[in-house]
This record gives sequence, C-alpha cells and structure tokens, in this order.
Amino acid sequence: MLYNGQRPWTAPKRFRALMEGQDAFGEELLDFEYVLIDVERYTERELLELSNTIGAVFLLDQTADRQQLHDRLSKLMGTVRSMPEELKKSISELAGEYGRKAAAGAA
Repeated sequence: MLYNGQRPWTAPKRFRALMEGQDAFGEELLDFEYVLIDVERYTERELLELSNTIGAVFLLDQTADRQQLHDRLSKLMGTVRSMPEELKKSISELAGEYGRKAAAGAA
C-alpha cells in the first residue's frame, strides 16, 4: 500500500481486520498483511540516500513550497543526472507540476 497522506496511517494492515463480519467466514476467508509504504514518514535524508527514482519522486511529493522544491532539486541533481533520459524528463515534468502547485498555494 502506497500512502502519502499528511496524517499517519491508522487502518489495520491485515486483510481480515478490514472485513466486517469476517468471523462468519471462518478459515475460508483469505488473510494477509500488506506492506505499507508511508511516504510522509520518510525523512529527507532517507530519501536522498536511496539515490533512485522512487526516492526522488517521494522527496518531491513531500515538497511544501517553491523554496523547498528548489533546494530539493539541487540535492537531487546527482541522482537525476544518472537517470535514463526518459526518467529525467518525467522528473522534470513532475518538478514543474509541484512548482505550479506551490505557486498556486502561495498566491
């Protein structure tokens, strides 16, 4: 489960716990625990240390304003330079989108 909400994840991670009346199914109901990736709980340092596309995207997703976006893009330059051209373009488009959102929020 990929989650990027501001508040910590509180829902159960076990499938059966999400099902109302799950006891009626006995052992027949599938049960598993999903892996939660809570993007907002990663620190900037942890994401930069990943040095990959996922870390870059998650870090940009956490960006609050234009100055922070600029600072984070500067820190990500080494990672972005090592990416294939297609991913560089995607990161550039994503950064532009976050820049527009930050500008709209500041207005």
